Amino acid sequence: MFGIGFLELCVIGVVALVFWGPQGLPELMKNLGKFFIQMQRVSSEFRRTVQSTMDEARYDITLEEEKSFSARPYDPTRAPTAMPSKPIKSGTPEAYSSKTPPPSS
Repeated sequence: MFGIGFLELCVIGVVALVFWGPQGLPELMKNLGKFFIQMQRVSSEFRRTVQSTMDEARYDITLEEEKSFSARPYDPTRAPTAMPSKPIKSGTPEAYSSKTPPPSS
């Protein structure tokens, strides 16, 4: 627990008993317990708020991306095609890819 061993925990308990006395120690422990429970609630609420804000931001970004794709008109000049723009005659250098050399005659 927090790197504190049993012996250190006993020393802390004895020091607390000396400073607050046997009547004040239960009240101190009760207040510390309430404090830690409240801090846990605040931490949990903060985590939920940050997570919901992140989720909303992701949703907004996704929505904007979808709108930008659907708002773009179809442009056939930008569409990828498998066919060349002009017919290629066999035997011309354009008929062969850069990887395949033309046949030797």
